[in-house]
Amino acid sequence: MPVYSEPHPVLNRPKAVDVAQIEHELKQLWQVVHSETSHTVKACTLNLIVFVPSEMSIGDFNAQVSDLTTHTPCRVIILIEGPRAAPPSLNAWISARCVPKENSQRNLCWEQITILGTGDLAEEMHSAAAPLLIHDLPVALWWRGDMDFERKMFQRLADSSYCVILNSAHFRNPDEALVKLADLAISKEHRTAFRDINWLRMSDWRQLTAQLFDSPEANPQLKGIHRVTVEFGSSKPEHGLNPAQALYTVGWLASRLNWKLKPGGNRPDGRQIGATFEGDNGLIEALITPSTRQAGRHETLFAITLESSQPLSARFRISRNTNQDQAEARIEFQGRRPLRHTVPMKSPDDALLVSRELSIRAGDLVFDQALQVAAEILRANRQPILKGA
Repeated sequence: MPVYSEPHPVLNRPKAVDVAQIEHELKQLWQVVHSETSHTVKACTLNLIVFVPSEMSIGDFNAQVSDLTTHTPCRVIILIEGPRAAPPSLNAWISARCVPKENSQRNLCWEQITILGTGDLAEEMHSAAAPLLIHDLPVALWWRGDMDFERKMFQRLADSSYCVILNSAHFRNPDEALVKLADLAISKEHRTAFRDINWLRMSDWRQLTAQLFDSPEANPQLKGIHRVTVEFGSSKPEHGLNPAQALYTVGWLASRLNWKLKPGGNRPDGRQIGATFEGDNGLIEALITPSTRQAGRHETLFAITLESSQPLSARFRISRNTNQDQAEARIEFQGRRPLRHTVPMKSPDDALLVSRELSIRAGDLVFDQALQVAAEILRANRQPILKGA
């Protein structure tokens, strides 16, 4: 769907309402919308529930939601967790959002419901959201912030959703959370598909890595890979170290190249993560190592290096430039001049990535397999990585 202009300012006015009267107030709101502007078309393709935890700033989140729903019109229900120390309360606001429909005189409109829960009632916001779902449409959940898979509200919302979108970059304990996510993803009790924004951001890295082996000379070197090194850092110093993207990278390579993880792990200094795989032509050593450099605005990867010894000795490497918006791809065959080229490295915002995923109703088998290998590596490396080291 094409990108439209900003929502019409007259119609983008949140209105405070009683939680028990939301549906009634929405009907009244649409009467106002039709009276203020003609040729409006109400559009809704799904229900999107967005959970915003108390530790996350709202900031420009409303603008992100506006961008997302411009691409994917839906009924948006935003659940904002307020202070737990505050008196228990549930407050709600509704708004109709409209943009000019492309190549038309009509306005394309959808609705947004915002619920703020404080005190003990913050944990009951899912109960307020349930009757607001449009029953004939699928439900997707975007869970922002850290992940607590045992939390009752998450379980209730996830159970009613065909898709749960989260971001492992926000996990406070990524080792533990990724293992739990992997277990949940293959659980027979859940039919929900899980998507990770942190994985989606790596699409350029995966594409560039695959392109290194496109040539007839380079492609046979895939079977001769014997060492993989992935360097990562933190997007912001205060966030500490999070190896999720690096683990996904090794998991993706192993699952695509049919490498099997051998028992036992290796964390020589408590920060690096080591793993040994068995491939068709021998063993592959993988090392995930943190860097003191600061990574990009969202991504934590710095470099991916693959060393191959068959049929020739060769080294393949992708590294992010210091300006963060470019990457260098480099191929070195022993005894030859290196081949290198620089390519753009995009960094789309969360809203665009979520919008893309909402248009896909099937699961992501490649992600699921990479996640399972990442979890296997973490189980083999029992000592948790030192956050902020």
